[in-house]
Amino acid sequence: MVGAGPSGLTVAGDLAKKGHDVTVFEAFHKPGGVLIYGIPEFRLPKDIVAEEVRLLERQGVKMECNAVVGRSVTLDELFAQGFDAIYVGVGAGLPRFMGLPGENLVGILSANEYLTRANLMGGYRFPEVDTPVPPGKNVVILGAGNVAMDSARTAMRMGAESVKIVYRRSREEIPARQAEIHHAEEEGIELVLLSNPTRYLGDDDGRLVGMECLQMELGEPDSSGRRRPVPIAGSEFTIACDLCIVAVGSGANPLLTGETPDMALNRWGNIVTEPGTGKTSKPGVWAGGDIVTGAATVILAMGAGREAANSIHNYLYICFLEGKAGCNSTILTKKGERTMNAGKIVRMLGVLIPIFIVTGCSAHNPFILKNTTETKAVSESSYPPHQDKVFLTSEALPSGSKAEVIAKIEVGKIWYGGAKSVHESLANRARELGADGVVEIKTWHQPSGFAWVAPHGSGIAVKFDDKSVLEELTGEWQ
Repeated sequence: MVGAGPSGLTVAGDLAKKGHDVTVFEAFHKPGGVLIYGIPEFRLPKDIVAEEVRLLERQGVKMECNAVVGRSVTLDELFAQGFDAIYVGVGAGLPRFMGLPGENLVGILSANEYLTRANLMGGYRFPEVDTPVPPGKNVVILGAGNVAMDSARTAMRMGAESVKIVYRRSREEIPARQAEIHHAEEEGIELVLLSNPTRYLGDDDGRLVGMECLQMELGEPDSSGRRRPVPIAGSEFTIACDLCIVAVGSGANPLLTGETPDMALNRWGNIVTEPGTGKTSKPGVWAGGDIVTGAATVILAMGAGREAANSIHNYLYICFLEGKAGCNSTILTKKGERTMNAGKIVRMLGVLIPIFIVTGCSAHNPFILKNTTETKAVSESSYPPHQDKVFLTSEALPSGSKAEVIAKIEVGKIWYGGAKSVHESLANRARELGADGVVEIKTWHQPSGFAWVAPHGSGIAVKFDDKSVLEELTGEWQ
């Protein structure tokens, strides 16, 4: 994983649980990403984040901090070092400014820098920690999103006498959550609405002393659906301030993407990925979170990480099958048996799917059985435990079993189960291969009768030529 934020940590945890060897590279000196540098201590105590990271480390996840991937090492160099797959979750940490006159005055900071100094570097604990954070007596925040509210409430806790949020639209258009607005106003933070800054004012020493603004009114809706703010001529006014925190959004940092020319980006510099999987245009590389969507929420970044983890797991499993010596399997079709590499069988079907591996029996006599008392124990010990059907060979049937045979595999039929989204394409491809029937099944690992290489998704019934190869596979993937 490149980036130890909420997205990267989610992928790391999911893949570690699936048995993979995981390393996380983090540019900062502590893992956690926006959870530790962006969200203030009063909203998310850093001890909670540290404990979550420790739990991952106990699962075997390795954390490599102070590693700026894209500068100290490239993605191609990581592949050369032996990594099989890479997930990019570096966030969108490039601050945006408004380009106003006087922007180089002392006392003007981006919200990214201000919150990083206060949170990650412990500035909120001054004087116990000597991290320099401009305190500011009269503070102005530009922008009205959640980051702006965090900056304003942090400034108040840092000793400010006055904190104002300047926003060019009305209260109804404020993008921050209502709860955040409520908390800010409860703490004495003032909303200066329908106002837009036009230039910064400084003293002879180059320090910020104020800001000139222009009053606005709302016109017709713009492309975002919100009413466009229109300047009111002659409505200029001045706000006195010695600290201004610019919280008008952030973009994709090009440190990594600029060094990866074969990875497609959109016009904003965000990585382009395949919906639902997080795959990028660069083979073996996935991405998710703010580097893909732009600045969004922690939960969306975690969700993208979970989808990518499933996709990476399937990819690694297929690569494992393709690279495994002697991992040849037989697919049963109407034209007879076709023997080829098990991983290639999956790729041939056009979807990343696991394989039902049948061994120790004739191709004509495996059965799919509905659970009874005698077979339920097998299902409950398998993954996941809530499935209600088990795939067994006739040799694996318990003596005196009352299990009901609900289907029987025949030569020329391909059996599969899983998400409806792949059913139609898989069925059509099966018929192209010569199958005269396609039947849905639900099945999971049953040690005595067959092996299930991947823990979720759809599959195809195949037969291993050599049972010892199957035993070796299941041993490594236990």
